[in-house]
Amino acid sequence: GSSMNWASVTDDTSYAVLTDSSGNTYAFAAGTESGGITPYTAQSIAASQGLTLTKSASGFTLTDPSGGQVQFAVANTSTPTVYTPSNVSIPGTSRSTGYIYDTNHSDASYGDPLLMVGPNPNLAQGTSSTSACPYPASAATWTDGCRALQFTYNSSGLATQIAFEYQQSGVLTTTPVAAYSYDTSHRLTGESDPQATTPLVTGYTYDETTSDANFGRVLSVSPAQSSAGTLEPWTFTYNTTATSPDFGKLISVS
Repeated sequence: GSSMNWASVTDDTSYAVLTDSSGNTYAFAAGTESGGITPYTAQSIAASQGLTLTKSASGFTLTDPSGGQVQFAVANTSTPTVYTPSNVSIPGTSRSTGYIYDTNHSDASYGDPLLMVGPNPNLAQGTSSTSACPYPASAATWTDGCRALQFTYNSSGLATQIAFEYQQSGVLTTTPVAAYSYDTSHRLTGESDPQATTPLVTGYTYDETTSDANFGRVLSVSPAQSSAGTLEPWTFTYNTTATSPDFGKLISVS
């Protein structure tokens, strides 16, 4: 299943129980610890789904057949045997891209990507890029060669910024590459490149009349320009004849 569908792992010493977001449970039998890692053997349904579970000092790691990983840690010391998701990722390598997702259920951006980590040629074979370059980006936790796109969201869970980040010679550099704005209905109203001294914004307007057939649809798109720009927008016209089979459909762009 999706890496975002797991709710918790309960540790009962000789076995562990994985619970998904629907309350279904999957059993794993504990193996013999070696080098600080305890492997678990998937039972029944967990085995048929190809799930792999291990435990270390930091908690449990669940891996699915696609390579997606969920790390579980103790969130509440009053229930030390219950581990909840602390990190969800698709580990990259020196030749592939990795992803880290928001695992905080209280966030509006829950389940959305936080970091897209690029291939890192400096990594030893078998080392995941999401381990070498964890979220959030930091010079203290990243290694040279780390590079990623980091996504920022507002309280409604809408992406407001994308930044390119890379580390070289121990120095982390962050460069915003895209910015987005929205109206109160959560519709995109502007997108721009923050690197420009005077941001050139591509703007969008929408039909605000609730009785219109095209209510909520795009009415115009303004080419990228400064706030003082004079470029005319593209305008969209819709069929407003109620008896027409094309009622509400786009009929022209000018």
